[in-house]
Amino acid sequence: MREGIIVRCIQRLDELLRDVREAAVVLGNNELLEKVEQASTCIKRDIVFAASLYVQDENLINDEDLEDLEGFTLDSFS
Repeated sequence: MREGIIVRCIQRLDELLRDVREAAVVLGNNELLEKVEQASTCIKRDIVFAASLYVQDENLINDEDLEDLEGFTLDSFS
């Protein structure tokens, strides 16, 4: 089995845990919330969650960053 598949599965598990965490908050289930946070902490280690050039983060650039870049061109450095 390729390492990339394992890494992606762990990342998907973290995404699922985030969704379950949000549901636990909405439902007011503090016991589930605590268990999900513990599980998330346990899997966030080693190279799986290290910053990578090959994995995109959807939240890397926010709307404010885009507003700051309006009108920016490479000619600005000349």
